[in-house]
Amino acid sequence: TQILHDLQHQHDWTFLTIHKRSTLTDNPLPRPIISGLPPRRAYIHPDEQIEILKAEHESGVSIKHEPEREWVLPSQIQETWSLAKFTAVFDALDTVPPGDSGKENEGKEVIKKPKTSRYPSLKGTDPKFRRNHRHALHGTMKALKELKEGKRDTA
Repeated sequence: TQILHDLQHQHDWTFLTIHKRSTLTDNPLPRPIISGLPPRRAYIHPDEQIEILKAEHESGVSIKHEPEREWVLPSQIQETWSLAKFTAVFDALDTVPPGDSGKENEGKEVIKKPKTSRYPSLKGTDPKFRRNHRHALHGTMKALKELKEGKRDTA
């Protein structure tokens, strides 16, 4: 699905799994649902936040918040949802998706993010960087054409 693709490639989620059956009863779900590991922790309970802040204050060291697996309900913006529809989906699921570390997904359709990507992240750089880099290495089409026709020096 497009949502799965976006989670993986735009939002850096890993260990994505499509669930078509209930994690509690193994019955078919009313609609497929996705679980995965976000790049950062999506939610921290207020009580846990207090404990973390106390521990950070006492130790003087920042505590890293490890991400937890999350459920993602794919939907379209024009869909209308009712409490009954949400209940039908989420009552068939565990509170936390199976495979907390991303390693316990045997028998499921799991999509892992590759360890390296073809292009490094260019977030925060000039959007035309890749094009300009290519032109610097290989020249523009116009310059290559002129070079081929002998109108341009190779200096």
